[in-house]
Amino acid sequence: MSTTNNKLSNPNLSEVEQEAIIGTFVRRYENERLRKRWSHKLSTDHQVYRPATGIPRTAIRKIILPILAIAASLLFLLAFLPGFLQTDGEALMASYLTEVTIDNSRSEPKTELEQARAQLIENFNSGNFEAAVSAGKGLMLMPGATDEDRYSVGLTFLRNNNTAQATAIFRELLEHPTDFKTEAHYYLGISLLVHGETAAGLSELKRIKETDGLTLHAKAQKLLEAKWD
Repeated sequence: MSTTNNKLSNPNLSEVEQEAIIGTFVRRYENERLRKRWSHKLSTDHQVYRPATGIPRTAIRKIILPILAIAASLLFLLAFLPGFLQTDGEALMASYLTEVTIDNSRSEPKTELEQARAQLIENFNSGNFEAAVSAGKGLMLMPGATDEDRYSVGLTFLRNNNTAQATAIFRELLEHPTDFKTEAHYYLGISLLVHGETAAGLSELKRIKETDGLTLHAKAQKLLEAKWD
């Protein structure tokens, strides 16, 4: 090792240090050559192999397949669970209709108009919708009938399942400025839904904004989100 090649010499290193570096290099080279030689001999003559590093493919499959199954289940739930959780629109609408009442806070009726109005309200709130419809028809013929009366008669027709007449009254209310615009849109939508015109009914409910009243807006939104056949 004392005859060091000039290309490997370094004026900053002593001869002993240069010899040590070269010796380390040579030993590493010889060790690697011997490792390859014996590895080949063992595998060829004695079928001794170095165990592979990393996770075996069978183990990887065992891990990945359950993960894929879980992912597929989650995708299924995300796609179809909202439909399962949807409220039935017709059932929800029917429950809302049973909550409808007509205000009966007026004073003792005196005129014929007031008496017809009181008769309609009393029959409606007691569930006698046929009698309420009869009173409502008479009320509509009186000159002093108001938009509130028309609205009450529309509700009466709706609860008696006379959806065509109810639809006509609510549409008539929307033909001119009225304090019952929001209610007319809402119950027009309900009338159309009951009549089987689902698309038109839902379209009418979309017209109701949050600023029109929180109660009707909330009910309209639930009906819009409900499941319709």
